[in-house]
Amino acid sequence: MGPYLYDSHCHLSPYCLAVDGLGSTIDNDSSVCQMALMSTNHFDMELVLQLARSSASSQVIIPCIGVHPWYSHLFAANGTVSHEDHYLGVIKSSESISPSFLQKLPAPVSFPSHMTRMEQQITKLLQDGSRKVVIVGEIGIDKLFRIPWSGFLGNTEARYNKTGDNDKDNENNNSDTKILTTVPPLSPYRVSMDHQLYIFKEQLALAWRTQLPISVHCVKAHGLIYDTIMEFITSNKKHAPTTTIPAICLHSYTGSVDSAKRWVSKKTREKLGKKTKVFFSFSKVLNCPDSDISEQGTGSDISKQIIASDTSKPGTDSDASKPGTNSGSLKNCYSKSETEFIKLVQMLPEDTILIETDLSIDKYYNGTNQSQHSCDLQAVLRQICNIKGWSLDQGTTVLNDNWNKFKGEA
Repeated sequence: MGPYLYDSHCHLSPYCLAVDGLGSTIDNDSSVCQMALMSTNHFDMELVLQLARSSASSQVIIPCIGVHPWYSHLFAANGTVSHEDHYLGVIKSSESISPSFLQKLPAPVSFPSHMTRMEQQITKLLQDGSRKVVIVGEIGIDKLFRIPWSGFLGNTEARYNKTGDNDKDNENNNSDTKILTTVPPLSPYRVSMDHQLYIFKEQLALAWRTQLPISVHCVKAHGLIYDTIMEFITSNKKHAPTTTIPAICLHSYTGSVDSAKRWVSKKTREKLGKKTKVFFSFSKVLNCPDSDISEQGTGSDISKQIIASDTSKPGTDSDASKPGTNSGSLKNCYSKSETEFIKLVQMLPEDTILIETDLSIDKYYNGTNQSQHSCDLQAVLRQICNIKGWSLDQGTTVLNDNWNKFKGEA
């Protein structure tokens, strides 16, 4: 058996509608000691909570409560705004938004109300004597993301035609359409930065109030993420100097070496204070693209569609103002090149590194694929050990210590 590992960032697949029995499978078959299971919206939050409270998986699953930027358009700052006014206000495009696309979108959820429920659930989880940590995540900003033609990833009720144009040219002819059960094509529509920032900042405030660590998604917005988090923490410390966000995980980090240096600089550490630690997490699917990646589909596939549209240089911020062409590669667009990844890991202090899969545990624990979860984590572990010159045992010890520090248990 390989090293006993954790997964600092994983998911349920967007089309996972139930988790009955999954907890028992995880408890019986997993060699992964803990899994930080991210919620991304109001749908999967309930499933994450169910697994976290299951007697079978409660010691393995660390619940993570948050709204992912890919779902931020589904939430309204004003609970009384109309369906059309909300979506026309938060969706940006260089072309007019198709009426049939708007029809695919559900009634917007009041974000203030959802935030109240998130905080209530976090409080209940922490009141459980056996529950020591909850994470606010997955939260963040994505300048590259384009909304699927289905309206959102996981919308099983949407239909689209073979060209992926959301039936806008063929609205009255359903003979060429099919129910969405796999990854939908991407539209040219994006969620405005203003709206993403609103959702992100509100969740930073939640992490601040509850003094919980955060798991951060960032694509082509590394400068903006840094500035937003730093401004939030430093400004709030003036009024509540003993309160903070204890740990920040930049998950599947794809920024530049220079951006990472800002986070680990003496100046940043002094501004954040000793109580806030910064971590960089790496995954096989996005940071080690030459590895034999577990092809799970859904979330990982839509990431590949999104990154294939990017034409900017790896590791740079991009305004992503126009839909790109569907060209490029995972290695060249979204993740670091091998040389850049080596430079990044070499530069990072050893106490800032975490590992993850960023993949769906319901795909791993479907009865035939359990061992792949540990294998995917070991692949990243071995890459990092090779770069750092660590033995496998040393690397396992270092990364497990870092995981405990991130959770506040070391």
